[in-house]
Amino acid sequence: MLVAIEGINGSGKSTITKLVAKALDFEQIRFPGDDRTELGVGIRKLLYSGNFESAYAKLFLFLADMANTYSVLKYDKNYIADRSIVSTLAYQSIEGMPKELVYHCAMSSGVYLDHVFYLDIDTEIAFERLNNRKEKTLEGFRDREIEFYEKVDTEYRKALENVKHTVIDTNGKSETQIADEIVYSIKDMLNGKEKKRQETK
Repeated sequence: MLVAIEGINGSGKSTITKLVAKALDFEQIRFPGDDRTELGVGIRKLLYSGNFESAYAKLFLFLADMANTYSVLKYDKNYIADRSIVSTLAYQSIEGMPKELVYHCAMSSGVYLDHVFYLDIDTEIAFERLNNRKEKTLEGFRDREIEFYEKVDTEYRKALENVKHTVIDTNGKSETQIADEIVYSIKDMLNGKEKKRQETK
């Protein structure tokens, strides 16, 4: 099984991904630049350098990273990803890339997701979290105005229409409560898969 945690920057994706991975004993994948491959590490460094003049170059680096990482995953293991192809669809659309091109490239990259969990958060809360961070963020997202995150949230919801997904309301909930909600949902999916497997024997 391969599931992903998605949401705008500042929604708590990385923290929730770690909590769910630990609770379910899933292997965690990080995008961009998962450290399973040398290529992934190199692409992450390039993307964080910010030295890009072409949105097309960034798009194809994202796609290359995902396709390469997914190619080394094992069929009999369960994985949870911090970001996925949905991020590519949302953010690259915001960056001004033709939506038809982004969609075609993303959906033909060979990446399959069983389910995506989208962390729904008030954009003002996410914006405040980002401004309080000290570490560097991908593509300088921390320096954007709040309107940018509102646009990203809109594009995310459009992108989610292309995959199986669940929107998780995070407002007023602790990180543990959010993670538990996702864990219970994934357990139900796993039980359903096992039931179908038994029925086909």
